[in-house]
Amino acid sequence: MNKISLSPAYVLHSRLFRETSLLVEIFTAEQGRISLIAKGVRGRNAERGRLLQPFLPLLLSWQGKSQQKLLTHVEAAYIPPFLSGQALACGFYLNELIMRLLLHQDSHAGLYEAYHTALCELRQTQLLGPALRKFEFSLLKELGYGLCFDQDEQQQAIDPNAWYSFDSQKGFSPIYQPTHTQLPFCFLGALLQAIGQNDYAQASVRADAKRLTQLALAPHLGSKPLASRELLVVN
Repeated sequence: MNKISLSPAYVLHSRLFRETSLLVEIFTAEQGRISLIAKGVRGRNAERGRLLQPFLPLLLSWQGKSQQKLLTHVEAAYIPPFLSGQALACGFYLNELIMRLLLHQDSHAGLYEAYHTALCELRQTQLLGPALRKFEFSLLKELGYGLCFDQDEQQQAIDPNAWYSFDSQKGFSPIYQPTHTQLPFCFLGALLQAIGQNDYAQASVRADAKRLTQLALAPHLGSKPLASRELLVVN
């Protein structure tokens, strides 16, 4: 029987299972997404269940060979400040992206670190959008669809004064001047350069970065909308 001991992890989602248990989706550094059965964690005396909360850094142990493992131990790595308001909505958005786009037991150590960093930034700043954008770009890279902000699809350097249309398969293509119908898919080179440098000081850069990640993620998310996105009012 496969056993994992004290793996750093975050809870993504949980739901009721039988009378006193939970089915828990977690995100780990080495194992990726894992489904756990957490037995006997509901009720007044179920101390373990109170730790199985989203955004709390945990150390988890489990065992089993099936897709649904059995949780055997849970402890908090530490207790960070709680997310609230729009920061909380942002956290649920990150969790929903991971649930929708990552396969079970597919390791993404780099993305786990990006997720941890994003949660820390959401707790520490009032400018929430950049934390989301950096995670979204990390997610696209992990999925094999990372964006290049240095060159266009013809391998020419991005011109800060030129316009570029975006295609999720091809990347950025130079155009002379966007028409009204093309504008939702077009970006000024200077703003693309700022996004590539994680320079989100200007509101226009934040707005374009949000529009770009929505375009880039759309083919992978399909037609079903993200429930958490409806709660977000940040750039």
